Amino acid sequence: MQTPDSEVIVRRFFTVLEEMKTKKYIRGKQTFTSRYGINRWNLNTLEKEPYRDIFQPAWLEYLVRDYGVSARWLLTGEGNMFENERETQRLVAAESKKRKTAQAAARRQKAAAAKKAENEARKAEMAQRAAKAAKRRAEEALKAAEKAAERAAAAQRTAEEAQQAAVAAATKTKSDE
Repeated sequence: MQTPDSEVIVRRFFTVLEEMKTKKYIRGKQTFTSRYGINRWNLNTLEKEPYRDIFQPAWLEYLVRDYGVSARWLLTGEGNMFENERETQRLVAAESKKRKTAQAAARRQKAAAAKKAENEARKAEMAQRAAKAAKRRAEEALKAAEKAAERAAAAQRTAEEAQQAAVAAATKTKSDE
């Protein structure tokens, strides 16, 4: 259970998130939770029930460090919400540029991986076609070899028949003499 002072800090935390969304420093709470690995459901619950004991002090650090939010304002409500608005804008612009660069690199990497996968698939398809063609040629060669064996066997039978006929003719000629 939060103390009343802690609940006030939690409310200021959500006030800052709304202000950052208004100023387009973030697109919304999901942007913030995704960037820092915060459970979004816990954050939503805490916003509705600021007395819940799920607030993490590190969340304040993220605002101070990465968005130039005044730690004094977050803790006491005194002074300006942002230390230096220009510096905050610079931090946000630099982070946005870094994120866009990373996203572009990820898209390029994904496209390269897709192209590589496509090339590999094409090579596999070509290898499969070559294997089918080789199998077909092997089957044709086997059929040709079987036909050649049949012809050789037929020629062998014909030669044997011719030899038997020659022996019979020679035997008849001897007996006729």
